Amino acid sequence: MEGKRFRHTAHFVRWRPDKTPADCRFDQLEVTPPHELQHIFSTRG
Repeated sequence: MEGKRFRHTAHFVRWRPDKTPADCRFDQLEVTPPHELQHIFSTRG
């Protein structure tokens, strides 16, 4: 995710028989905090 949208085009893979559509929400997605991204992409050694 980038902000509130998918960074790359999302592709349908398959239906999830174990979940109803109401059980699939954005708040379930894992979010990497900006400070961790800054550390990962830092140019400092």
